[in-house]
Amino acid sequence: MYNPIGRDNNKEFIEIKNTINLTGFIISDSSSNDTLVPLQFVDSIYALIVEEGFDYSDLNCSIYSAGSTIGNGLSNSGDILRLYGNNNTLISIARYNSTLANGNGHSLEFINNSWQESQKLNGSPCLENSFVEITINVSENQIKNNITNKTENPRDYIEENSSIDQNNSINQNQTFNDSNFRGNNGNVGQNFTFDDSKKNVNNNDTNNTIQNETEESLIENSQPTETSDIETDNTHTKNCFNEPNSHYSIIKTSKKIEYSVLKNHDSVEQNKTFKTVIKIVNNDDFEHRFTIWSYIYRGSKSYPRNRTANQIFVSLSSKSEKAITLTNTASAPVGSYRFKIRIKKDFLKTNYEITKNIKVINNRHTETIIKDLGIKKGESDEIKVIKNNTNKIQTSKIAKNETIETINDNLKFKFTSNKSPILPLKNTTSRKIYESSKLKSKNILKHIILSSIGVLLSIFIWKKPI
Repeated sequence: MYNPIGRDNNKEFIEIKNTINLTGFIISDSSSNDTLVPLQFVDSIYALIVEEGFDYSDLNCSIYSAGSTIGNGLSNSGDILRLYGNNNTLISIARYNSTLANGNGHSLEFINNSWQESQKLNGSPCLENSFVEITINVSENQIKNNITNKTENPRDYIEENSSIDQNNSINQNQTFNDSNFRGNNGNVGQNFTFDDSKKNVNNNDTNNTIQNETEESLIENSQPTETSDIETDNTHTKNCFNEPNSHYSIIKTSKKIEYSVLKNHDSVEQNKTFKTVIKIVNNDDFEHRFTIWSYIYRGSKSYPRNRTANQIFVSLSSKSEKAITLTNTASAPVGSYRFKIRIKKDFLKTNYEITKNIKVINNRHTETIIKDLGIKKGESDEIKVIKNNTNKIQTSKIAKNETIETINDNLKFKFTSNKSPILPLKNTTSRKIYESSKLKSKNILKHIILSSIGVLLSIFIWKKPI
């Protein structure tokens, strides 16, 4: 039951006729998956998949919970439902649209290989479907001698008839027209493929046709295809290739909500801000609210630590679109990461995610200083930094065998200033920014040698006779 009277919360359900235990199975719609948790187990040929809060106190069958909603909530405009086993094997698939049982208090029931409306209000969960067959028998009597038995089968559902007309013979290079679909759902997309008598050739010159995009499928049952034999003359094998046989299929040609990234970055400078632009299109007939946020991450670590720090709230009316700008700061160390955008629609528990690779790189000031200082991999020394905007001296020790990337990170962390970026070493003449221990030792040794030479010269001059 996908659209009960009033609010849908805690009233939607899916009935499955089977005796197997569904614990751990997965039910999915077009948007999300839910793992089934048993609430009640009864030796019955029926089982119900329900939402949290569903009242099953009077039901005598096995009950399984899909969480707060079944998928993202059974859509009132039609959906595709799939049931997977414990090993993620597809067990069953079902499609429905909004033609029947849409808000009138009845449920959809699968009868005679098609969906029908239930006779009973709220359906017949855990019981045989409520389709009723009535038989009236009139016996022969003495008044009339030509009375015959008459049987009537009243239906409490709406019967839909659709058909496909096809030309059964075409010649080489000849085009043909497909028929119109007769039914309440209008035209849909169509694919045509051809194979030879051995079922192993498919003409790749076949054009696909899409007319009048629609949200619903044409045929509601689990096998929405029809096939027909078409004879062709002089098929050229060079224009053909092997492909699994597929004569006719229904295409879902539009989405209610569309997401796209208009602006993104492959690399960003460390500690710099960058902007990402996301476009959201609401093709639905209702207004929707969205919460959007983004962050850089690698493994369990994220930057910033609070992943929702830049979240934005947006409302989109029906048939509208909007571009949203997210601002992030590349506060991670230099390296390769993943950049994730998360979008929460309304109050659904499953978020839509967009994930891309991103690199955090050194900014130009750090690279210049590294080059000018001549720091090498594995070098152990003390770095002294004077910040131009504060005149504060900061020191940090670099351990042996650290990579040059780590050295870059430490230096950049010390040198970055939003108010006044530090100047490269070659442009700094007012004060000494860095002097290594080796250079200090060389300078001291130079002074010792010069002093020694001066002392020897003094002694030599003092002892020289006049």
